Amino acid sequence: MNAGQYQEALREFEYVKKLDPGNKDVYYMIGSTYFKMNQLQQAVEAYRQCTSGVYAFTSQDAVKKLEKKVGKVNAR
Repeated sequence: MNAGQYQEALREFEYVKKLDPGNKDVYYMIGSTYFKMNQLQQAVEAYRQCTSGVYAFTSQDAVKKLEKKVGKVNAR
């Protein structure tokens, strides 16, 4: 993801989800990838699924911020 290879990153994160379905942190990584791709609604949806783990608080904070931003974009 950090190298800008977003589609490849998403494939890898989906693979991680299959290998370790209880790993909620992977949803933060998926959300971050969608955010970098400027696909904000998908980012919000992924962040919402990060309900436990190291990134849970960060994800919920991102949801609050992005919901405001997505709402403004959808209102146009």
